[in-house]
Parts: sequence; C-alpha cells; structure tokens
Amino acid sequence: MSGVEVAVVFALLWWVVLFTTLPFGVRRTEQPDPGTEVGAPEHAHIGRKLLATTLITGAITAAIYVAAEAGLLPVRDWLAPERPLAGRTGEISK
Repeated sequence: MSGVEVAVVFALLWWVVLFTTLPFGVRRTEQPDPGTEVGAPEHAHIGRKLLATTLITGAITAAIYVAAEAGLLPVRDWLAPERPLAGRTGEISK
C-alpha cells in the first residue's frame, strides 16, 4: 500500500471509530441549569475520545497495512483488476 492509500484508510476509519466512541461514558446532567439542553452530557471528555480514536484507528490501520503487504488482503486487485469487468468495455462477454 502506498502512503496515500494508508492515509485514506486511516482517515475513513478515524471517522467511523470516532462516531463509535462518542457515546461511551456519557452521563447526562441530573438537574440542568435553565437554558441547558436536558440531554447534554455533564462531561463530554472529547480529548480522551479523540486520543482513543486515534490510537484505535492507528492499530486497525497498521493491521490492515500488514495484512495487505503480506498478501492476505489483495488491495491492489480490488483497486486495479488485471482484466476489465464484463460490461465496462462495451464488449459482449462470453
């Protein structure tokens, strides 16, 4: 995998992992102040969640990279198949 491919995988996974980790540890305020949303969290812990997201995503991306380089994930075949798929060239497949 090239550096760009690794960066794209990391970026996509980062957002997926972030939205997965956001609800963990959220406790709503029992008696919110006037003007405060009832469902607003007491402490969001965004910094911890961003750090956890980055570490988890780094581990997943590293595993994908190692698997791709070892030939366990044929990423190159998915991105650039050797022969065109039927129907894409305008020819009739047999």
